Amino acid sequence: MGEQYLPLLFFVFSRRGCEVHAAELARTHNYLTPEEALAVREAAERHLWGRELQSLSSVAQLTDILERGIAYHHAGLLPACKELVEELFERRLIKVLYATETFAVGVNFPVRTVCFDSYTKYDGRGFRPLTVGEYFQMAGRAGRRGIDEQGFVFTMVDLNFYQPGDLRERTEDNVEPLWSQFDLTYNSVLNLTARYKTAAQIREVLQRNLLVYQNERLYQSLQQEFLRVSDRIAELNAKRCPHYRRETCTEQVRKIRREIDKLNQELVQLRGKNRIRRRKQILRRLHELGKKADSGTVYHCSKKEMKECRYRERQLRRAERRLKELKGSMRHILTKERLYSSFAAKQKFLEGLGYIENGELTGRGRIAAGIYVQELLVTELLFDGTFQELSEDAINALAVCIDYEPRRDEAIRPWRLLDLSHAQEVAEELIRLEKQALNEQRVRFHNSLHELAYRWSRGCSFVELMEEADGLAEGDIVSAFRRGIDLLRQLRRVCSDDKSLQAKLTRCIKKMDRDVVEIRL
Repeated sequence: MGEQYLPLLFFVFSRRGCEVHAAELARTHNYLTPEEALAVREAAERHLWGRELQSLSSVAQLTDILERGIAYHHAGLLPACKELVEELFERRLIKVLYATETFAVGVNFPVRTVCFDSYTKYDGRGFRPLTVGEYFQMAGRAGRRGIDEQGFVFTMVDLNFYQPGDLRERTEDNVEPLWSQFDLTYNSVLNLTARYKTAAQIREVLQRNLLVYQNERLYQSLQQEFLRVSDRIAELNAKRCPHYRRETCTEQVRKIRREIDKLNQELVQLRGKNRIRRRKQILRRLHELGKKADSGTVYHCSKKEMKECRYRERQLRRAERRLKELKGSMRHILTKERLYSSFAAKQKFLEGLGYIENGELTGRGRIAAGIYVQELLVTELLFDGTFQELSEDAINALAVCIDYEPRRDEAIRPWRLLDLSHAQEVAEELIRLEKQALNEQRVRFHNSLHELAYRWSRGCSFVELMEEADGLAEGDIVSAFRRGIDLLRQLRRVCSDDKSLQAKLTRCIKKMDRDVVEIRL
């Protein structure tokens, strides 16, 4: 792509893809003058060298290509590296940037050209085309106000897999509506119980929820379609040929005779050691087909009648599939009645655990109402003395385990440096109870970062830490540590009556919130 299209923002929907594309381009292109490359080097020293990060292979790889005016940006990068890339991009020292879609959501830096590596993305369940909203969120970066007369947007397409219908018209009229992300957590149930004293009040509050409003409209729309499809099925069944797929159907007899001819031909050509067994199978099947072919009078249809019959059957199967889809969709839509039922079930579950009594929050309930991450697990561990008994470094490792969301196929690790198996057992028991009562799982606990968090809390440098990281991305580790710190701050806030534990948690936070993990405002 020529320099008339620079600066260019290239969206790639995988971290690895961003890095590979950037490295490939850097092998053949250099977009910076020596003076600009020097400015890049000075910025890198300011962001990274003081923290002694230059020895990390990932940092060295990034800084090498930065000096050629090329970069990549994704969630797996160290925050310091992302800050460096964003600064250089804003200063127009990066001419080509490969980025995941998180760059479009969090950073507003316009360019002349936007390019998409693909029109599909993986959403955790499978690959799907970009929505119109996602497309505009990213493509909208093309064209700099006051600099470019027009912006350019390109989408790369693999013609081996491309379907014309995949790229529908991208206009503002086609942008999907925003959809509520409301989630009825245990914390929500506890706070609603504390604030509203009657079921009628709580029901009214839940009904005012945007998600309920959207779902009610969606449910009505699906219900109307359900009735239309049901009527269509009844209409098609009324016109259905009584001979279709029966022995009296002309086409069915023809199929049987074609299969008989095929089997007779195979019978003549049988060879090999399995021919005796196969011969018996063929003869048995021929006997069955012969009985079907001679079982009754054949209703002779015209070609036009057979064509119409096949068309109606295809329409009927399509309508039956759609009816099944509609039933599934309607069954899972959270209407106002289902939302209140979900609330009531969670409230009853929390009563059984001792968080609510006679419509009032207990001590456990008040603590959990102030925790917004894994509130049940944190509260149980607080009340059984785990946080009081563990060392500061072990608490930091525990906090990271509680709020860590592992990537796909990330394995549980054995307890070696420290043993937090008690917390794991508490989590497993809560999971068992909520599955039994609610048929869902909200509690989680994953220990794959416990050793790294423990080492970091004990003063290990980040460079030393990455030697034990076993391929985990630096940015993911820093993000997990920051979430652990946030959880400790929440816990410190709700433990106002326990000054000793509050002081201990303050020391824990100080041990974790340092160097590359610290957020510098």
